[in-house]
Amino acid sequence: MGVLAEPMLSALGMSRSELGLTVAAISGVCGLSSIWLGHFADRRGGRATLLLVFGLGTATFVGIAIAPTFALLIVAAVLAGLSQGAANPATNRVVLDSLAAGRRGLLTGVKQAGEMGAIVLAGAALPLAAVAIGWRGTVALVAAVPAAAIIATLVLLPRRIPPATTVSTSDPRAPISRDVWWLTAYTTIMGVSGGAVSTYLPLYAQQSVGVSAVTAGQVLAVTGLVAIPGRILWGRRAERAGTFPTQLMVLAGLAMVAAALLWAGSAFGVGFLWAGAVGWGVSQLSFGAVSTLAVMTYAARHAVGKATGVVLVGFSVGLMLGPALFGWLIDLTNGYSVGFGAVVLVLGSATLVSWAWRHGPAAATLSVPESQTERGA
Repeated sequence: MGVLAEPMLSALGMSRSELGLTVAAISGVCGLSSIWLGHFADRRGGRATLLLVFGLGTATFVGIAIAPTFALLIVAAVLAGLSQGAANPATNRVVLDSLAAGRRGLLTGVKQAGEMGAIVLAGAALPLAAVAIGWRGTVALVAAVPAAAIIATLVLLPRRIPPATTVSTSDPRAPISRDVWWLTAYTTIMGVSGGAVSTYLPLYAQQSVGVSAVTAGQVLAVTGLVAIPGRILWGRRAERAGTFPTQLMVLAGLAMVAAALLWAGSAFGVGFLWAGAVGWGVSQLSFGAVSTLAVMTYAARHAVGKATGVVLVGFSVGLMLGPALFGWLIDLTNGYSVGFGAVVLVLGSATLVSWAWRHGPAAATLSVPESQTERGA
């Protein structure tokens, strides 16, 4: 959405606020469906849930490519939200069922880095493809990716029959731990900032910093490129450390600095924009590996999908509010300064939340939930 924003706005007669509302619709549907879809992953397993994810993803891109109006684009956004709502519970379930505690950090970072790989490809390739074949042809071509992933899932991921204890103890009414609620609060706030900046960064780079569309796409690609090793390394570090609030606090603080550098790009030049993009990738776009591993650590083994869904609700609410509010501030002030100032303040509140979590009742360590999990199972 962000990379192809300019041609989409022109073709569909959309405002920048409506672009934000479209992204918000994706996040809203993701949040509304994620707990139920997380419970689905707990009961049916990662393989079946991945097939659902990729089927919905294929339908999403086809829908965007053929949408003649803003209203029908929203329909495609609903499908995208359902796909996103199922994605993390599915992949978390696969990691948890495949590896023992102590071996999940690296793979969690790798699978979370896949999202960043998509951002790199989108930022680098989609503007060029849109010039060559138009934005609709480009989106239609992207639909082949989840379609191919359906085949890969069927071939590469063996069918697993969940243990009887998993089915019988997967109670949707089971309580959620205090640490999961802290994590949900943190990810909600981070979602606000991430949704705002990721949606509008290419448009901001063109309209306020003055770079070309291709360069704007490359700026977005850099954020994802840096986040690929960032997520892998942060995931590995988080598992070795055993506790998560401190690392999440550091990541939120670094994201504040990165947002300020992006903001400074409009006044002091493109160098600050590039520096902010690198910092954004290292921090804001890398925290997902730590938060995902934290979910698998703090949740009971039979309810990881559900706990993932709870955290996704918060994150999706943030992703829904961020683009809508940021777009509204852009149109209200006819500029980006107020919006970026708000993002810095939001990230400051995430830093405070993680500090309060760290200094509250002792957060569980990596080994505790595993033992609790075995007792629960």
